[in-house]
Amino acid sequence: MKCYNHDDVDAVGICKHCQKGLCKECIEEVDGSLACKVSCVEEVETLNYIVNRSKNMVKHAGSQWNPAIIGSFVFGVFFFGLGFRSEGMLSMAMYIFGLGFCAISLYYYIIKKRMSKQD
Repeated sequence: MKCYNHDDVDAVGICKHCQKGLCKECIEEVDGSLACKVSCVEEVETLNYIVNRSKNMVKHAGSQWNPAIIGSFVFGVFFFGLGFRSEGMLSMAMYIFGLGFCAISLYYYIIKKRMSKQD
């Protein structure tokens, strides 16, 4: 592969932002990534920031309680409680809703535990 800017020089790397092949003269290293010296340094810094922040969020995602887990469990208990106070088909519907919300809460909890174990 040849340098994008210099047709007669071999490329030594590819810009992380624009994916162009670049020679030693045209390339700049930005936090372990390669960028076009002139045009892509800021974009590569931004990409590196986003990637590092995403890694950090995924790493800590399993250790934080999600409002969806707590909220769906509370709704499950609420609807299950309404099932005790109701009669007939309404009671059955409340039990089903309560169990459904509790199942959703359990599902989210299991997914978060699996995410926290992945590294």
